[in-house]
Amino acid sequence: MIKKKADDSELLEVNKLTEIIKKLQVDKEKIISNMHAKNTSLANRILKTLLIEIVIVLFIALSLGLYIARSISKPIIELRDLTLKISRGQWGEKIKLKSSDEIGQLATSFNKMTEDLQKTTVSRDELSKEVAERMCAEEKIREQKEFIERIIDSLQYPFYVINMDYSVALCNKAAREKGVVEGGGYCYQLTHHLQEHCSEEHRCPLKEVVRTKKPVVVEHIHYDKDGNQYVVEVYGDPIFDKDGQVVQMIEYSLDITERKKAGEEQKRLMKDLEETNKIMVGRELRMIELKKEVNKLSDKLGRPTPYDVDV
Repeated sequence: MIKKKADDSELLEVNKLTEIIKKLQVDKEKIISNMHAKNTSLANRILKTLLIEIVIVLFIALSLGLYIARSISKPIIELRDLTLKISRGQWGEKIKLKSSDEIGQLATSFNKMTEDLQKTTVSRDELSKEVAERMCAEEKIREQKEFIERIIDSLQYPFYVINMDYSVALCNKAAREKGVVEGGGYCYQLTHHLQEHCSEEHRCPLKEVVRTKKPVVVEHIHYDKDGNQYVVEVYGDPIFDKDGQVVQMIEYSLDITERKKAGEEQKRLMKDLEETNKIMVGRELRMIELKKEVNKLSDKLGRPTPYDVDV
């Protein structure tokens, strides 16, 4: 009996424990369900917050990206536009950017390059202008040189310019036909076929011009390129520098060979005429003396005098 009561008591206790366990399981399930609901709500709130934060971050990143892209692309676009302007010759434009980053350094370098390029272009333009002016001046000098050459080549007598070292600086066609050429040797070699300066017999016109600083005329015997001798009258005129010193001499020579021969022939004829005249005068005087003698004899003989001779 007592044992049965004990068993019932134990059974009752087991049942109570079972109910308590069931109740605890229900409470656990409720707690778990409540926690799950709370976790889901919290997760939703967290997810929503994350989504909002992501949107905000994306917006900020996009705005920042646009700002950075604009801050980079703007000076690059300005650089492109300025490059086009510079290609058209508009040098006054510059990139106005004061930042110290790489773009700012690029802008500063580009402005410096533009200034240097402008200076170079201006220098190039000035050089081109100077070259054009020089070419124009050289063309005028060439035309003047050709004009002078045509003038001196039209002279029928040898004409040349002699340097202080006796070399020939310029000569005309008539001089070249006689064997005188520029750079072909010294004047005494070309005209006298000598290896030294003119002797006292042939006064050097250059020495005389340097000594007197005045024009000079001398008579020389020259030789042409074939070795034929001819007599010339040499005219030398000084060329002065700005200090009044003789630096060159203009020389031209006139062939007086025929005139010289004619003069010598004239002298010979005059000499012959003088001798003939002396003979004729002597003969005339002798005839007068003879006539006087005849008149004297006739007078002694008492005859009339046959000749009318002044006593």
